[in-house]
Amino acid sequence: MHEDWRRDLPLLAAPDIQADAVDGMRKRLAELLEDPALLARYRTAMDGQAVGRMVPSLPYIDGTHVHPHLRVRLTTAAPCWRSARTW
Repeated sequence: MHEDWRRDLPLLAAPDIQADAVDGMRKRLAELLEDPALLARYRTAMDGQAVGRMVPSLPYIDGTHVHPHLRVRLTTAAPCWRSARTW
């Protein structure tokens, strides 16, 4: 399925070829959106690939820090929704 979306776009092609490419993408997208398992397939494909995000909700500390230029970044990966990958 990835090859459907990773093709080069015919940006410099004739207008009729560009129109055919857009029409093909439109038809393929309509087919994919009819799949009731689309979100489950997306979740499976993206499982564990999300990068951690900084959450700036650290506890309040009053006073001077020991190292005022020290920066802390807390991140975590997304949980895995399945036990093993099947490639």
